[in-house]
Amino acid sequence: MPEDLQLKTKKVYLDTSEESRDAIIRMRQVLNLKNRQAYFIAVALGFKYGRRVEKFKKSSVGLPRIENLRNQDIVMMSAIQLATTGSPESLLDHEAMCDLTEQFAEGGGLLLISSGVLEQGPEATKKWLTKELKQAMDGLPEPKSGPEDEE
Repeated sequence: MPEDLQLKTKKVYLDTSEESRDAIIRMRQVLNLKNRQAYFIAVALGFKYGRRVEKFKKSSVGLPRIENLRNQDIVMMSAIQLATTGSPESLLDHEAMCDLTEQFAEGGGLLLISSGVLEQGPEATKKWLTKELKQAMDGLPEPKSGPEDEE
């Protein structure tokens, strides 16, 4: 079994603005997701559309907690860090990686608000997000089946 990845950061939470946080929480409730799942959907949307908001007023309590991140979350953060900076060395700077993730989550949260999709109900939200995330995956190679996929 692979070892759990760890982020070396002083942060307790990944954050966004209150406005984006509220949109991410609404998405979580509409789709019955966990905080980290909803947060990383916002990150994916922000990254897909190049919506990186570098300066925003952080909420009083972020989401998700760093300790609740899973390996796939940290791998996604690393991939975004590498794609954005083009520098493998940047992967060693976990504070910068967290900041970049927050910037794309902020952009994704604002996109959720401006799209109005959360006001259209669970089925419309699920359909819109499925379409958006499938489009984001277009052109990526199919994952290879590994030992961990056989369980």
